[in-house]
Amino acid sequence: MRVDGGASLVDFSFVSRVQPDLPEAALRRIARAANDRNRRLGLTGMLAFADGVFQQVIQGPCETVMLVACRILADARHEGIEVTRFEPIEHRTHLDWRVFGLDGSEHFCALLDGAPPRSPAYPEGAAVRRA
Repeated sequence: MRVDGGASLVDFSFVSRVQPDLPEAALRRIARAANDRNRRLGLTGMLAFADGVFQQVIQGPCETVMLVACRILADARHEGIEVTRFEPIEHRTHLDWRVFGLDGSEHFCALLDGAPPRSPAYPEGAAVRRA
């Protein structure tokens, strides 16, 4: 569970509802910001969005994940946040960072560039868990 000279790995997972009046452009900005920040910080996991619901998994060193979790929990664009997991992990189950959207046919499509992503944890056609 320890990496980088002793930092514990943790998994922070949650679901939340997005503000109903948040425009698609704002959702794309959220996705890009999460993508840029989490890659820069060496965090792995995924952000999925479907039917007004965010589902996110963030894995990495405890101190870094805690800082990001605090920002998310204070972000007014999320409503009804339900933390589904916040615990130490032995190893990462997400080896990179992915952002998913859900198109009208209920298959994943990338929110950032429209290219279908591939992930063993969330294969094409998988459904987002809804709160």
